[in-house]
Amino acid sequence: MPIPHFILLNGKMLIMMNRISNLRYFLFVIFSLFLFNSCKNKGESYISLRNLTNHTMINIHNAYLRAKAMPDSVVYAGIHYAEILGDIYDISDSLNIRYFGHCWSLSNPNPILTNSPHTLIDINSDSVDIDPNATEFQYISKLYGLELDTPYFVRSYVIFTDPNGNIIDTAYNPNVKVFRTKIPQDVWFKKADFDGLARSEAVAFILDGEIYVGLGYNGYSLLNDFWVYNPDGKYWKNIKNFYSARRSAVATVYNDTAIVGTGYTNVNGPERDMYRYEKSANLWIRIDSLPGNCERYDAVAFTLNINGKERAIVGTGYRNAPLNDFYVYKSELDTAGAPLSAWRQLPSFQGAARSQAVAAVIDNKAIVGLGVGNSNTYLKDFYLYDPNEGTQGAWRYLTVAPDEVSGRANAVAFTLSYTRNGALHNMFYFGTGRDENDSLYNDLWAYDLNQGKWYKKSNIREDFLIGDPREGAVAVSFKRSHVDYGTLVRGLVGLGKSKNGVKRDFWEYLP
Repeated sequence: MPIPHFILLNGKMLIMMNRISNLRYFLFVIFSLFLFNSCKNKGESYISLRNLTNHTMINIHNAYLRAKAMPDSVVYAGIHYAEILGDIYDISDSLNIRYFGHCWSLSNPNPILTNSPHTLIDINSDSVDIDPNATEFQYISKLYGLELDTPYFVRSYVIFTDPNGNIIDTAYNPNVKVFRTKIPQDVWFKKADFDGLARSEAVAFILDGEIYVGLGYNGYSLLNDFWVYNPDGKYWKNIKNFYSARRSAVATVYNDTAIVGTGYTNVNGPERDMYRYEKSANLWIRIDSLPGNCERYDAVAFTLNINGKERAIVGTGYRNAPLNDFYVYKSELDTAGAPLSAWRQLPSFQGAARSQAVAAVIDNKAIVGLGVGNSNTYLKDFYLYDPNEGTQGAWRYLTVAPDEVSGRANAVAFTLSYTRNGALHNMFYFGTGRDENDSLYNDLWAYDLNQGKWYKKSNIREDFLIGDPREGAVAVSFKRSHVDYGTLVRGLVGLGKSKNGVKRDFWEYLP
């Protein structure tokens, strides 16, 4: 006597039999339907052929199998890459799951494995940390080679086997997730690693469109080497070493030349000496130091146009205690051998004294904030210095970091101004750094000066490449000569110290 075959598709039972005349077949069908409905009425979860939730499956062994799948969620969607979380649970003891993963499609709203890209994970693989007898598990599928700014349909699946390891069938999550890959905005690009030694507490500046990086601490010793990077030619080149090895110095550029100084050396501890870099001769030339008793490290430096002249400014930092004083360099007063310094004091910082702060300039105004204050207090406020207010300029309170951000020190900051969709964006960014719990970050936050609002931006990562959380990194903003897409202005962040040690990597940010 032939045996009937049963198939359940989306909760509907199709009964195919060679003959229906025999009473035993009829009674068998009635009993199966009764059993199906009685289980369903008890509110249990089931698994059906090709449907991974809320149905019953009767396989060739007449076993009632049960499992559920949560709707899939997008962990990360990049430009050409995505991570999708699958969640299988409430698995019956009699259910044998061997393979699982996700399948996706550009056009099919219900993608299946056939002719669709998919991940395939073997639960018995040594590289899979999932117990084959687990009653629930989560997994993340990594989707590669996706198209830019494109919607995708994706859903999880499992493949069942019988006790002998033979594949019975495949069940799909009925909840299809739709996500879109990113357009090239608010994204990071991994750049060439630094050619010098890995380091933290270095300095960086832009001169004639090229990026200069030097000094710092490699975890064992202080460094005095300097390197230049051409962002279009994509090469690093070693230049003249600095006067002495040090960490936590400052650097800024004015009148087409760079000045570097202060910092911490093994000879004197906090320093106040300053040097100018002559690019044409590849030389470091000593200039006037900060006034006496102004030694410091972990300070900030920036350049502003004051009364038609570019002026380098240095302030805050640490010398026995956090500092709040600021000094401006007047190069016309720098006479070799003169007893007085060419640095003149500016109005003191309005906020609390601090070291390991951040600073950046936008629209000829400086923004200074974050850092460590007295009693090891981690700060999250920001102040703006306008050189055109009053006779010597003035400080005023600007904002405080978002509620989600704790006090932060040894972070980085940069600014970008660009026009998009006819609107001008003047953006101040900060990220990375260390908080009072010694936690490190690879985040980025943006303050829109036109709107007076904070925005959370993408963490440092390019698709599946993730930048380590870090402190003591360097950051600059620069302008590319040409790009494939997006704005010409970019941010660059790199080096620093992570929980894994000092770093050599660099990351370019497209707003």
